[in-house]
Amino acid sequence: MIRQRNTQTSLEVLRPLPIFAGWSDTELATLALTADVLWVRPSFTLLREGVLPYEFFVLLNGEAVISTGGNLIGVVGRGSLVGAETLLAGLPSQVSAVTAGAARVLAFGPRAVEQLEQRADHAELLHAV
Repeated sequence: MIRQRNTQTSLEVLRPLPIFAGWSDTELATLALTADVLWVRPSFTLLREGVLPYEFFVLLNGEAVISTGGNLIGVVGRGSLVGAETLLAGLPSQVSAVTAGAARVLAFGPRAVEQLEQRADHAELLHAV
């Protein structure tokens, strides 16, 4: 895994994602300050069932396989939010999320959850995965 702090390109990365369509440049810039860009290998674990995550993720490209108890639930792709609800609730994850191939993701910590909570019009997005 390669982790890189976001730079000026953050707005260009976030703006096209459907979940941020209604956000102003100022809101996106503030949110982007809390994110790291990760380049991950195939089969990289984003969420582990039964474990409280420290971060949540937005898939910039690639896919993640979502499962519980070893059973496939589905596959999510570009623009998907992974782990926000679990982090927000402060509970262990009920699912595992593993990249299906190499992927690029934005990793957000607890400060980003606070910003998302303040956006009532986007609260439902926290329940994606």
